[in-house]
Amino acid sequence: MQLYRSVVFSILMSLSSIALAKVLPAGHLLNLSNSELQEIGQKIYQNECGANPENLMHWNANESFASLGIGHFIWFSEQTNENDLRYEQQFPELVGFISHYQTLPAGLSWLKAKAPWNTKTEFLQFKRSNSSQILKQWLKATQSLQAQFIWQRFQNRLKHLKSQNAFKSAKVIQILQQMLSNPKTRFTLIDYVNFKGWGDNPKERYQNHGWGLLQVLETMARVDRPLENQDELLKQFIASAKQVLENRIKNAPTSKNEEAWRKGWFVRLNRYLK
Repeated sequence: MQLYRSVVFSILMSLSSIALAKVLPAGHLLNLSNSELQEIGQKIYQNECGANPENLMHWNANESFASLGIGHFIWFSEQTNENDLRYEQQFPELVGFISHYQTLPAGLSWLKAKAPWNTKTEFLQFKRSNSSQILKQWLKATQSLQAQFIWQRFQNRLKHLKSQNAFKSAKVIQILQQMLSNPKTRFTLIDYVNFKGWGDNPKERYQNHGWGLLQVLETMARVDRPLENQDELLKQFIASAKQVLENRIKNAPTSKNEEAWRKGWFVRLNRYLK
């Protein structure tokens, strides 16, 4: 019986890998239209920055790093604390990506070095400087490239997770396949990863529980009824994401005061249906 179960499981995983390969063939990036990439950029800009240029440079309460760009890409400083180093830094990678397409403005060569501020106070002082205005204009002007960076990074990580057999359930892969096939649900996946990560980083845990896309998809997969259309997928994704984030809040250190973020997080999730 044990051998039979093992064989069946192997067959299911093989079929699941084939299904995912059809969505994202090895060595191939799916090309989105310029209009879809622009829409992705605009929506993420709205979700992260409220479509306000002043929020393209931000420093959250209870965090020891700055977040820059339409996706609030993390940029660590030399004094970012150990707890916050659990998160993935993306801003230097973004700068490198954009530099492949265009030369950095003369006044922004410092972006290729370490973050020049170590505290929120220093950062707020910087925001009143001329250099801050140059940076803000550059972040506004490169919105489409930032959206392209987000999409390329999403696909690269998806291929990596596929190669690592991170998708343990055939139903998880089925849901992922369904959501990637439609622009509206595809955006939901892209935005959530930008919002809360993939959930595969062992450092991004509270009491050994993650809060990324993998955890949301696994929660969705536990639902017995079939998720047959776009609206059902979105509704269940939102419900599962709220459950995962409630779990994060419950497991977070008291000092992080993550309950303060619940309302804003849920507003963002509810927006996926609109």
